[in-house]
Amino acid sequence: MNMRPLRFFAAIVDYGGVSKAAERLNISQPAMSAALKVLEQELGVELFDRRSGRGGLRLTDEGQRFYQHVVKILRDYDQAKSELRDMPTPRRRLRVGVLETMSSEVVQASLFALIENNPDCRVELWEGPPSRLSDWLSQGRLDIAWTLVEEGEQQVRVLWQEPFVLALAPEHILASSPGNSVGLDSIGKYPFVFRARCEMTGAIRVHLRSAGVSPQIMMRIEREDVAFSFVAKGVGITLSPFSLVPDGLLPVKVDGFSLQRTIGLRWREDAFLASVDATEKAIELGAADMLKGLREFASKNGSASAVIAASATPS
Repeated sequence: MNMRPLRFFAAIVDYGGVSKAAERLNISQPAMSAALKVLEQELGVELFDRRSGRGGLRLTDEGQRFYQHVVKILRDYDQAKSELRDMPTPRRRLRVGVLETMSSEVVQASLFALIENNPDCRVELWEGPPSRLSDWLSQGRLDIAWTLVEEGEQQVRVLWQEPFVLALAPEHILASSPGNSVGLDSIGKYPFVFRARCEMTGAIRVHLRSAGVSPQIMMRIEREDVAFSFVAKGVGITLSPFSLVPDGLLPVKVDGFSLQRTIGLRWREDAFLASVDATEKAIELGAADMLKGLREFASKNGSASAVIAASATPS
């Protein structure tokens, strides 16, 4: 917004002439005279009476009225400019979608790290199943989704791969199985707690059915914490991604059960890569302990492909 012509006009009035106003504003007199001429042409009126014998420039009636408005305009403009300068810089919004079957401890630690390390961002968290997160991304309601991914996809970074394990109470009879693993048929021999929100239920059923295993489902539980609490009480066993098994329960390898899930970041094509980098860094911090345990589990059970932490596919 060019306010210079109005400032020149006000200065000419305030200092009693073009030469004095030009001197005060430290500009050339011809430049000020030219700006005044342009302003009068835009307004379609003469602001000053330039007739000789009148003691120099005097405001016309139109000029007097216009001067009153200019004083108010400049005052309001300067005040508004000052207030805007004093306002805090608006924080950029970062909307992150999180798979609803992600470990709550990992999500909390990662979110806190993201907020702490990015004070210029207003972080919003949306939780849902993979299909809903995908819809929200395509609708522009999310910037990034922390969810199930596949290697080789566009706008995707793989964070880790993890196996499905059998979650047991330490006192369960299967906890003492030799070799720290159990046979696939063991799943059908004991009461089973069905995790109703598991996004890979269909794949699990296919694996079990192809092996001729029928779980003795005695509970169908929506909430993960409730499902695992029954497992902790020894009521039953359940299949779960490694990262979701809470402290106090044992993750046990199931021989012949190769199902795993790949966790990563997916983002919109127009998303800021700096935001993707910041989110990945925060997750690496928040999931550090879990990833350490996952590596140890993979090493102990000979699962070389269980972890692909902090790897990325081309975008």
